[in-house]
This record gives sequence, structure tokens and C-alpha cells, in this order.
Amino acid sequence: MEISCRVYKPRRARESPLFRLVEQHLEELLLRPLLRRRRELHTELARAAAEAVAEYVRTRLGPDCPPGLVVSVATAGDLVQWLGWVLALALGPSTAWAARDRTPPTTPTNLRVTGTTSYSVSLAWNPSTDNSGSFSYRICCAYSNSATVSQSVTSFTFTAGLEAGRSFTFRVWAVDAAGNSSKASNAVTVTLPRDTIPPSKPLVSVTDEGPTHVSLTWSSIEDGPHVWYQVFRNGTSIIQGSTSTSAIIPLLDPVTTYSFRVQARDFGGNLSPLSDPATATTEAPNPHDVMPPTTPTNLQGSSYGCEVELTWGESTDDLDPQWIVEYEIYVNDVYDHSLSLRNTRAIVYGTFTGQNTFAVVAVDTAGNKSSAATLALDLDCSF
Repeated sequence: MEISCRVYKPRRARESPLFRLVEQHLEELLLRPLLRRRRELHTELARAAAEAVAEYVRTRLGPDCPPGLVVSVATAGDLVQWLGWVLALALGPSTAWAARDRTPPTTPTNLRVTGTTSYSVSLAWNPSTDNSGSFSYRICCAYSNSATVSQSVTSFTFTAGLEAGRSFTFRVWAVDAAGNSSKASNAVTVTLPRDTIPPSKPLVSVTDEGPTHVSLTWSSIEDGPHVWYQVFRNGTSIIQGSTSTSAIIPLLDPVTTYSFRVQARDFGGNLSPLSDPATATTEAPNPHDVMPPTTPTNLQGSSYGCEVELTWGESTDDLDPQWIVEYEIYVNDVYDHSLSLRNTRAIVYGTFTGQNTFAVVAVDTAGNKSSAATLALDLDCSF
């Protein structure tokens, strides 16, 4: 149906002044006392929508629209869509007008343990019922961990937060869609068996080589959720207690062969066999790289007694990425140690009470060295 006056048609229906007016009238409606009969609700909805449309015609469409005209806003379908949203808003779940479900589900019964491993507990229980026909089960607790499953599930294998050799107590509740919770089921307490199975021997691979670094990845099979790794370079431990399964080994010498091995340890303290050696030979430096990195910036230090924390800004290099730049750290002109992999914080120790000097030098993979960033600090090494 066409109309003889200009109509505002929004890009999205919910942006329209008409829809906002309908919402305002509905707010007034929903604040009234509970409407107990559906017919009464429908009547009030129709009235609210009619008032909103009339107000829209009166105030929004302009004086050219005759009073009392039944307006199709752009098309009859738009108005139907708006009124459909109105009905969905009013007839959806709302404690403002719908009677609240206050009846909890029945209590789950006969909670029992059907199996355990060092890191899991299998549970089963007899089902609950609820007047709404819709509810879920909440299983609690291992420390702060819990689980929720649907009403069709009456068995579950719990793993979150479980640790071998320790005791845990479980209960189950049924909770319906209105938030009503049943009483707790009977409690079951279980002590998990100790973990006596070590992780498998790690498999180690070399994934990248450069003049001063080697990249590694490794893997190991473990029956529990926790495993830590120790990495050895030429028989010396260089990484301890890492949960990562890859690493960049920096600060290596160019054109040098290294041997790497990895060992896994699980939560039960079981150690895997050492991996087979993975060998890698670092590359030769770039003979055309003659430009040193920039000097580290903003070298600062804070001290407590002779202990000093140094921080600085990263250097840049014309060829090397920042993560591979080495930082040599000196205390009173004596080399202390080096860092790489974008580490720009170091703990060092002065050697006497009085003014101590500290320096940081950036070094690229070709061995080019920046000028030193320096800092002098007065230290009290008497405590």
C-alpha cells in the first residue's frame, strides 16, 4: 500500500524511530503488574503497538499524512517485521511478566566411581528430573575446577586439576534453566594411584641453524597433563624445567658442531630416557657483514648493596634481526656474561664499595661490536 507522504526508511529496522517508540510503550507495559492471561497480554501488546504507530504518524511523518491513516512503513512487510520483534520481546523469557520457575530438579543419586587413572576419575550417577524438562549437571570439585554436562549425560570422566597420588571428593548437582539447583548428591572420595610410568624417550629435531644459533623441537608421550623438559648441549644442562617443546639455543660459535639431547620428567618425578643425540653445525658468518649494531640505548641500573639490575633498549643491525643480537655485559671492564633473544635485563654484582662501572656492548653474528653503553653507580658492598 502506497502512502501520500514521505516515509523514513532506516537501513536496519531496529534503528527506526517507529521501533524505538514501540519499545518505549512496551517498557511501560512490562513495568505493570503481571499479566496472567495470554489474551490480556495480546490485547495490551496490540494497544501498545497501535499507540506507537499513531505517535509515529503524528510526529514523524509530517503534516501531509492524514490523521487516522493506517500507515505501511515503506512496505507492509516492514511493519509486520517490527511487530514480530515486539511479540518476541514480550513473549520471550522475562521475569517481569512470566511466572518464575522456583522448583529445583530432583537430587542426583548414587554417585559412584567407575574407574581411575593417575590423572582421571570416571564417575556415574542416577538421573534427576525437573518440571521444566531442561537442566544440566554440575560436577565439583578438584581444587577450583568443575565441569558441566547436559541432562542426557549421567557419566563423566573428570581430569581437570587432578594430580597423581592425591585424594579428591566429588559431588553432583542438577541445575535447571531458571537457575534452581538441586541438593548435592552423595559425596565420593577417591585417592588416585601414583604415577609410576615415565614419559617416552623424546624425539629431537634440528629445525634451523645460523652462525650463532641452533633451533630445536622435541616431543614425548606422557600419560598425565604435566611434563617438563631438560635440554643438554654437549652433555651440559642449558635449559631446566621447561614446558615448551621447542627452543632457540643462542650464543654459539660459528662453524662448530654441537650435540643436543632432551630428557622429560612428569608430575610423578619419573624421568624418561635421554633422547638420541641431535647434532648440528653452525654456519659461517657473513663475510660481507662489516657494519656493527647500534649502541644499546638508555642503560639504567638500580642497586641493593652490590647487586645491580641493569636494563637497556635494544640495538638494531643492518642484517641481523634483533632477536639474535648478543649483548656482552661488563662490570668494571671485566666481561661478566652475555644475553640474547631480546633479553635486555641483567643482574650483576659490583666488586667493591664505591663507584663501579657497567657496560653493555651489542654484537652481531659476524662479530661486529657496537660502541659500549656505560653507566657508573656508587655502591655500598658492606651488606
